[in-house]
Amino acid sequence: MLNYKREFDLPEGRVVIQALTVPFIEQTSELLATSFVAAVSYLAPYAAYVRRNIAAYLREHQALPPRALVLVAVLQPAEEAAAAEQGAAGADASAPAGANDGGGGAAGTGGSDGGGGGAAGPGAVLSGSRPRVIGTAEVSFSPSTRSSQPFLDAPARCAYLTNMAVSPVFRRKGVASRLLAAAEEVAAGVQGERSMYLHLRFVDETAAKLYESTGFTVARQHPLILAFLGPFVGIQRMKLMVKPVSAPPGGAAAAAQPAAASADGASSN
Repeated sequence: MLNYKREFDLPEGRVVIQALTVPFIEQTSELLATSFVAAVSYLAPYAAYVRRNIAAYLREHQALPPRALVLVAVLQPAEEAAAAEQGAAGADASAPAGANDGGGGAAGTGGSDGGGGGAAGPGAVLSGSRPRVIGTAEVSFSPSTRSSQPFLDAPARCAYLTNMAVSPVFRRKGVASRLLAAAEEVAAGVQGERSMYLHLRFVDETAAKLYESTGFTVARQHPLILAFLGPFVGIQRMKLMVKPVSAPPGGAAAAAQPAAASADGASSN
């Protein structure tokens, strides 16, 4: 699970979807805090507090696999991605036969770790930037690693998607749909789950279009009365959505391979 990797290209550079590592916690917490504050306006005065709490949450959840896995989409700037490819090609040409077998580096996280600290924020200009987080999503496999939703909990045994966010600069470029695909590959190809669930607020119409377009359907939903009483009891009216997932051809091994070039087209987030 920790060795999972999925790659695709954007005009700005190569994007690697991988497990969250410590050097990227600060960037990921900034991205999630910005997303939460934008969605819940009354949190704006408490943005710094929200960011600190999210960072603490991520430090805890970064160490939770296999009960949960935080995925991050890390942008490698075009110049750095090209240099990495050239370096890999040179290493392959000069290394003796079998030198690269079984090392785990191709599917590991080491190649991106060093660029986390001091990288640009989620909405910064790309020119000259280091590798940085442009999207994130978490997959929970245990009720102990996710929040309970009153009257609408997902099954105890399932893959559950939560805390998904994409930098505003990279929306409508296919980042969210690829994060979803990566989450499904981990759930089915690595953990052997057959269904993925998520909660969706009724007010999140843009997110609903993405989830519905990728095959999610409504399993259950809060009753209509919560549209009126919810604000008074602190409950947002939500839908519990579900999608069947299946392992890619070749199982977990195929899930760890770079995405095909034909999948690089933009899609709505």
